[in-house]
Amino acid sequence: MSESNHFLRAIELDNRSIPCPVPFPRYAKNILVALCKDIPFQVKCSSCNQELRSHTELSAHFRTRCRNAHPVAYSEQSIAERKAKDHVDRQKDRVASTLDRLALHVEVEKKNKAEKNKAFQEKLHDQHAHGLQELEFVKGLPGTDAARICVNQWLKMPGLKPGIVCSSRRNKNRFREQSPVRNTPIICPIVHCNRKYDNGQLLLGHLKRFDHSPCDPTIHLHGAPSNSYACDACLQRFNSPDKYDDHVTAKARLADGHENNIPPQVINSFACPLCFLLFNLRDECLQHMSESNHFLRAIELDNRSIPCPVPFPRYAKNILVALCKDIPFQVKCSSCNQELRSHTELSAHFRTRCRNAHPVAYSEQSIAERKAKDHVDRQKDRVASTLDRLALHVEVEKKNKAEKNKAFQEKLHDQHAHGLQELEFVKGLPGTDAARICVNQWLKMPGFLHCC
Repeated sequence: MSESNHFLRAIELDNRSIPCPVPFPRYAKNILVALCKDIPFQVKCSSCNQELRSHTELSAHFRTRCRNAHPVAYSEQSIAERKAKDHVDRQKDRVASTLDRLALHVEVEKKNKAEKNKAFQEKLHDQHAHGLQELEFVKGLPGTDAARICVNQWLKMPGLKPGIVCSSRRNKNRFREQSPVRNTPIICPIVHCNRKYDNGQLLLGHLKRFDHSPCDPTIHLHGAPSNSYACDACLQRFNSPDKYDDHVTAKARLADGHENNIPPQVINSFACPLCFLLFNLRDECLQHMSESNHFLRAIELDNRSIPCPVPFPRYAKNILVALCKDIPFQVKCSSCNQELRSHTELSAHFRTRCRNAHPVAYSEQSIAERKAKDHVDRQKDRVASTLDRLALHVEVEKKNKAEKNKAFQEKLHDQHAHGLQELEFVKGLPGTDAARICVNQWLKMPGFLHCC
């Protein structure tokens, strides 16, 4: 920050706005890395602006054409812009969720009003029947003509007509225009979208947003999730942090991998092991697997391979949603295969051209394929990391071997000099010819000659 003069912006931490490094949790780091990994980049020549697609092409270009230029890397977005776009997407999702809640509130209010109107009509009908019954009881008695006239006039009031509560024309039309309350959810008419809504207002908002991506694992997530807390050592789940703490405290004495300072994994959703759709409740996921016959694949948990819902921690859910959000999708006509880019264009197309066709949503990858690709990428990164460690190990071994050979050569040179010095001291003395011959033979050994 000091070298790059990046003290211009401050993130508010602990109610203080100070330009300092921002602590990044692991899940936030994983999300940011996954978001930035999908941003395309280009390498171009600074002189002729030609795109260079490989190291070989780059080397040949600067060796034969633009020798005085240099390569420059460009990306469509910077890290800060990508993070800002993700923040805007989260704000859009929050606004969309708020609008959905408001539409649901309006629908509930309409339902309550319809129920109150129905109860009021039943009450009026009961009063009608009670009035007629009373008139039959007093029929023929003196002094009842005035009461009969009063009751007949009351029964002729406009409010007593079937299906009408108030006599005003505005309220009549409003009551007639009220749509019936649905007990079954409404499915989006776009094929492969598969989203369901409780009322028409929510469906209309979804259609106007034009969010029909088939690669969306959150289409069945409704309402607030119910969190559970899983132990990393034994994969047991608990309803509250206190029960998890009691479990870890009891198991830590057995020294079987449980430790008191390890936080739990927060499980707030369950995934189908075949299509990786997310659900808030485990029973909802089981019902989906049963209806779709998705008991064909099992994820190994706790050394057992059983087709069952996969508990998804919060950070894994965020990573999966971030990965699937970047998958592009298209909505096309099933008849003429024309791409439709908005709800207005879609409505006009099927109203004027292909009236007997229907819209279909396509995506480049499904949720399971995106998850598998991410798994393959992680395996590739792991293999590349292993190869890098092996190459580093080989390089270190070569360096150590070279240092040992150098030390051995220095030792041989020292022994050579010492032998020559000793021969000079005993030169001319009787009985030293055998020693001189021995030293000369030792100096002529292949290892010594190679070192010299």
